[in-house]
Amino acid sequence: MTGLRHHGPMAGTATDRPRTSLRTDWILTGLAIWLVGGFYVDLWAHHHGEVDDTFFTPWHAVLYTAAVAFGVVLGAVALRDPRRGLPLRASLPATYWVGFLGSLLFIVAGLLDLAWHAVFGFEGDIEALLSPTHLLLATSGLMMIGTPLRSADARMLGGRAFSWRLAGPFIIPLAMILAIFGAFTQYAHPIVDVWSSRIEGSPIESGAQLFAMAPDGTGQRRLAILPGDARSPTFSPDGSRIAYSFGALDDDRQIHVMSSDGTADRVLTNEGSNIRPAWSPDGSRIAFSSTRDGGDFDLFVMDADGSNARRLTNDPAEDWAATWTPDGSAIGFNSNRAGDYDLYRVGVATTDVTQLTSGPANDWEPAYSPDGSSIAFTSDRGPDLGVWVAAADGSDVAPLDIGDGDGTMPAWSPDAARIAFTSRRTGDGEVFVVPASGGEPTNLTQNPAAEEGWVVPAWDPAGTTIAYPSEGVLPADRAPFVREGFGAAGILIFAALMAGAVVYARRRGQLPFGAYTILIAVPAILATVLEDQERFIAGALIAGVLVDLLARVWPAATSRRGDAAFAFLAPAVFFAFYFATVALTDGIGWTIHLWLGAILTAGVIGLLLDELARRPGDAALGSPTSGDRRSG
Repeated sequence: MTGLRHHGPMAGTATDRPRTSLRTDWILTGLAIWLVGGFYVDLWAHHHGEVDDTFFTPWHAVLYTAAVAFGVVLGAVALRDPRRGLPLRASLPATYWVGFLGSLLFIVAGLLDLAWHAVFGFEGDIEALLSPTHLLLATSGLMMIGTPLRSADARMLGGRAFSWRLAGPFIIPLAMILAIFGAFTQYAHPIVDVWSSRIEGSPIESGAQLFAMAPDGTGQRRLAILPGDARSPTFSPDGSRIAYSFGALDDDRQIHVMSSDGTADRVLTNEGSNIRPAWSPDGSRIAFSSTRDGGDFDLFVMDADGSNARRLTNDPAEDWAATWTPDGSAIGFNSNRAGDYDLYRVGVATTDVTQLTSGPANDWEPAYSPDGSSIAFTSDRGPDLGVWVAAADGSDVAPLDIGDGDGTMPAWSPDAARIAFTSRRTGDGEVFVVPASGGEPTNLTQNPAAEEGWVVPAWDPAGTTIAYPSEGVLPADRAPFVREGFGAAGILIFAALMAGAVVYARRRGQLPFGAYTILIAVPAILATVLEDQERFIAGALIAGVLVDLLARVWPAATSRRGDAAFAFLAPAVFFAFYFATVALTDGIGWTIHLWLGAILTAGVIGLLLDELARRPGDAALGSPTSGDRRSG
């Protein structure tokens, strides 16, 4: 065979394959930090609304360049081997070959992810963590990060004590792997969602939650679990998104936008108090009222992503309840600038304001008909608050027959055949619908246990769904069963991941001081950036140091009791400091039965994993065994 040089065994065999090197392992360890750091930077950007619905972002650039760097480094290792003529599969050690394939797979998975988004749209919330292409990216990332770990692991046989020089490429990638698993299970992560915190106020003081139903009142469902008061839902013209106003109790309100199924929530405003969003007919802009420049509410308009906010009105009166004309040239609103509340119109381009109604009565909540010829609005012109209709210029004002009782906040159906409105005629707020020509209304919500429809029901563009706020419904995030169940599940999952990594590392022998601090604290600290939970950093570091000290009290593989005690205490110590942090900040909302039981359960998980990982010959009850190389 020409072109092949033999070195004893046939080229390409296991004995001829080049070996790993400690220097390369440290380089790959640095790349693992880069890759996971880029991943968490991207997660931070998504959690903080810094990413639009696009694949090409600076955050992705950090992530993907790390994957490319893996391939470049491992490719260079293959090319530097002096033995030419080796088959491709034999040009790298087997451990490095897996990492090289991982870097290639990462790029392929990225292209598949781009195509996935083009076909199925961008994921939101938990969807992003379970998306097939994202799971493929995670798998390829683990293949790369595991490369220095597997290489270092092969050197750490024999159960002896190791220096940082040898153990670093094992411990650091293992911590990075634990951080990836923590990120992909963040929907049940005790640091991302602190379910054990005490809640101020009564359970139902969160205000309104957003619901949706069919136009006949069937299929009523909650759109999202929101930790505060959510009102004024309004569908985008294509029906894919809902803008709404949101605020915690006694706090400024902000404009949010989410997918129409309640996922992928984003905050669009952050200055002053902002209410009553309204989409432009082309979906490119959102009108709203704001106090961002001080004083009372004025009208503003911004791009649909929250940028380029521009003031439309500037008056010491209250201007709110924006509604676009169907051609998008103007916005109707109500204002008390003339004393009583009347209806006005402001030009979007010119900012010229025109008064539409006047008189001793108050007129609120204008809503243009789909063809722009009429305005429905709330007025106290009659004996009760009722729905009135006028021509687009404010003339020909007449009451709409909505039966006996009050009616407020009208909303036209897309086909202009019906008008939804809110009424308290039954003793509580309900959403009704009535023919646009008037007649007998139908109670759609029929829920006497809640106040529904305040503020403003909204039709989707297809006329198949009505969104509305419902007040008095216990928010799911305040229900004791949810807080206790989700919180306990998150602790069990994170305890299993942490204890698994700790037990796996301890089986390698006596690690250098600081190894368990990195293994325990680094994944926890990275998780704090997702929801700005930096308060847990100090406790995680202290817990890690204490676990390192425990590893000196019970050295690895010297006794079965010592291994068991260490495996129990490592996760238990971490969660003891976790709950101490909660107690010192928010206060613990769980009883001692729950939080102490969670700490003990975390320890039991570690103990169980230690037993499952035990092999014949491991140290038993303090007696030297064939597997106890330190006791002789």
